[in-house]
Amino acid sequence: MKLNESPFLLRSFSVKGKLYLDSYVYAQMYTNTDASKGFGLRYNKISAIKAGLGEHIERLCAVSNFRKQEVINSYPVIDCFNLLTGDIAKVQADIIFLNFDLPMFKNIDATNYFTDSCGLASHITSMEAIEGGLNEFIERQSLVTNWLTKSPGEKISYSLLKEKNSTNIKLLNMIKLAENMSDVIFSYNISLIEGIYVILTVGTKGIAFSSGVGTDSLLEKAIEKSLNEYLMIIESCLIKDQIDEKFLDIYAANFYSLTVEEFLESYKYLLEGGDLLTELSYSSQKNKMENWILNLKEKYGLNIFACFLPHPMKHINSKVVKVFSPEGFPHINTELFDPEEYEISKYLIGKEFYNKYKSIPFA
Repeated sequence: MKLNESPFLLRSFSVKGKLYLDSYVYAQMYTNTDASKGFGLRYNKISAIKAGLGEHIERLCAVSNFRKQEVINSYPVIDCFNLLTGDIAKVQADIIFLNFDLPMFKNIDATNYFTDSCGLASHITSMEAIEGGLNEFIERQSLVTNWLTKSPGEKISYSLLKEKNSTNIKLLNMIKLAENMSDVIFSYNISLIEGIYVILTVGTKGIAFSSGVGTDSLLEKAIEKSLNEYLMIIESCLIKDQIDEKFLDIYAANFYSLTVEEFLESYKYLLEGGDLLTELSYSSQKNKMENWILNLKEKYGLNIFACFLPHPMKHINSKVVKVFSPEGFPHINTELFDPEEYEISKYLIGKEFYNKYKSIPFA
């Protein structure tokens, strides 16, 4: 569906699928603002469209806010609230928004500003949006910590997973598809805290390679999310020579510049270590969000905040939130910051930052 002639935000919208019933569907939405494009990969067409649309909406809210913001000490600020105490606070807008050409930054030198979509989420209810943002925040903090410190992950046994989930056809199909699309493939739990899985999947197919991350309190769902992303990236890597570089963000550009040998060397620390994960579900956990927030505070000194982002268009029934912590790592562009300047590093006892100022091979 081409929308180039329309006055709407979407420039193009396509849904692609294969003829086979057990194949996935790929939805992609390009907009007139490249930073607000959205992608979705699912087995179900409607789910793929919802995923792509959700990503588009959350990115749009982070790049297209034209409201006049309160200014404190010459910096625009935005209200947020502490997810542990409920206290209202104000945070500099450059931590929240992705577009520094917005009117609120008109009189500010934003040359050295950088942020990304870490902690961004959208949903039709506020609580589900907050939970999605918290999932995303935990995912990215776990990924950055694992990369910087070269920490081992907990290996996932696909054969054991299949045995324990023999009736989960969706999961079994996802694993089968990923294995068929790969020469080698491995998944690891790299979560910073118990009660939630952060699954990092890495693998190769010929000269192509991929890494995908998925997060959930249920292992099977975290695996599905991780494989969704893994499959999307490895398919794009197979045709990376055909991709227009102007559509690539800084992470994708760095990722696609690697060779398969460089990719495998980057993750050597993960592929050669780690114990087998035998505990396969946290499904009985109650009050999971509260437990995650408490664990992050107690184990890493992180105060977790949430900020709601209004949609630039009226009558859009979607809630967009960004979850963040001043004490956590600011984004996943590990080239740009010294991890030792952040409070979380004081709690990583015995850890060295082997990959300090090195980019994560992650698109």
